[in-house]
Order: sequence, then structure tokens, then C-alpha cells
Amino acid sequence: ELLPHKDDLVRRVRVAVAESLGNVAKAIKEQDKEKEWPLELKTAQDVFLDMVNDQESEVRFASSAMCAAVATVLGAEWSRQNLVPLLIGLVMDESVGTRVDLAGTLLELAEPMGPGLALDVFVTELNEAGDCLIKQLLADASTNLRLAVINKLAGLIDVVGIDKAQPIVALIRELCDDKNWRVRWAAMMLFPSLA
Repeated sequence: ELLPHKDDLVRRVRVAVAESLGNVAKAIKEQDKEKEWPLELKTAQDVFLDMVNDQESEVRFASSAMCAAVATVLGAEWSRQNLVPLLIGLVMDESVGTRVDLAGTLLELAEPMGPGLALDVFVTELNEAGDCLIKQLLADASTNLRLAVINKLAGLIDVVGIDKAQPIVALIRELCDDKNWRVRWAAMMLFPSLA
């Protein structure tokens, strides 16, 4: 029902489609747990990529905010290859006004990707400077972005497992000495949930 409206001329209609994608994805996942649907899956993947690359920034943001929800249906590896680079680009682009919100969405992708891919994306893979993604995010100049990431770290650790999350725990310890009191406070508040 929504697909014919993904190309609607009215931006608000496309935003409504984008904002509905997460709920539609969850409903499909619940109804068709046993069903194989490769053709529909490919169509859904293509539609979602069209939405996150829409000409209107409002549509792109609404679609991007649904990445974690639709990743549960669109597939872990597909999400790793397509959604993670897209979100990283948006979160790291200081001209994107919604990057703080999207930083949280990026970390929420850990659950649908599963422990192995999440560990690779956030901890194992390094950028040119030799830093993992989680370290880059926690070193961002924006305190609000850093706080958004800190608020999602417990979920990431739950996905990868505390035994494999020691590099993340070490970063949290470092944050306890941060110059910003809000960052220190948020980092310290994580420790009870990690016990």
C-alpha cells in the first residue's frame, strides 16, 4: 500500500511513507517468519535505498531514522554493506543538522546486525587514523553527539557481549575523566548496567 507513494510529488507524503517503514518492516517480520521472499526483499531494499537518497533532506532523514527498524527485515549483511556507510557519512558530516539523532540510530543497527557484524563495524574495523568507529564517535567535537552515543553503548555491549566489549568499556573508563561534566556523568552512569 505504501510503495506507490514513495515517489509522490508531495514531500510530506514521502516523509509519511518513510516514517511508516519501520512499523511495516516489523509487521512483515512478525507475519512471515518462515516465508522466503527474495523478490519482495530485493524490492524492499531498493525502495529503502531510494528513500534514503531522496532529493529532499526531510525525507532522507525520516528514512535514515528508520534504518535500525528496517534492518531487521532487510538483512544483516545488506544493512552492513548499505546502511552503515550511509549513516556513518551522515553522522560524520558536521553540516547535517540531524547527525546527533542519527548517531543513536547508527548504534541501534548493532542489534539487527548481530554480534559478529556489530563488533566488526564498531570495534574491529579502523579508519585511516587507526581508530575504531566507536572511538571516533566518542571523540566528536559535539558534546550532544557524544552523549547520544554514550546513551546507546549499553545496547551495543548487550549485543556484542561484555567479554568482547572490553575495548568499549576501556573507552567508557576514559570518558569518566572527560573535561565535560555531562560526558563524565553519562559515562559513570553506564557502569551499573554493565555489572
